[in-house]
Amino acid sequence: MLSRINEILADIGKDIETSAEKSTEKLNKSGKDKLKTALSMEINRSMRADLSFTLMKIYLPQNLEQEEMRSVKDNITGKIRSIDQIYFLAENIYAFLLPLTDLEGSEVFLDKMKTIVEDNTSLEKESVEREFIIFPQDVVEEDNASPQKQSEYREKMIENIDLE
Repeated sequence: MLSRINEILADIGKDIETSAEKSTEKLNKSGKDKLKTALSMEINRSMRADLSFTLMKIYLPQNLEQEEMRSVKDNITGKIRSIDQIYFLAENIYAFLLPLTDLEGSEVFLDKMKTIVEDNTSLEKESVEREFIIFPQDVVEEDNASPQKQSEYREKMIENIDLE
């Protein structure tokens, strides 16, 4: 009887793990889909107003304890500007859509993220890595962006920052 109970409990544990993995995959896909939509809108807005924006992907250290990760997440969401958008891509990977942000602004933003990690964990600032791309300077090949090429610009940004 104990053997059968252990089998049942093991099956339940496997089902819970599988369900959690599927939920995480769904959340990751949902974050990516939402980011793609927002990216299209931001490209459109940027072209109309002739302003820059940055798409930044930040990798938090994988060796964070759950409590440290939660603290970092809470502080990130509390310290970004209201116009900035954050997207969950994986447990330790975030994408940020930063309107009105050029190269200098993206450096300030990265330093802020590194400070949050350093303040809430036992890790150094250098443990935070990033990829980023700035629209239009890193995407548009000429000085004038073409509205007909918006989807091409979006795909180029997604490809360059490896969101797939």
